[in-house]
Amino acid sequence: MKHPDTTEQAQYSLPFSVASALIDGVVTAEAVAETADGLGIPAGRHSAVR
Repeated sequence: MKHPDTTEQAQYSLPFSVASALIDGVVTAEAVAETADGLGIPAGRHSAVR
């Protein structure tokens, strides 16, 4: 799985959404935002669940 680079890619990425839900317990707007707390989190956090 390629880590989404933009909010739009993250919103339409089922693997990213599932991984975010498993890690955070819920998928929020902040998880897909292009910020340090969203997509800016190191890829390892969201790609740990494959």
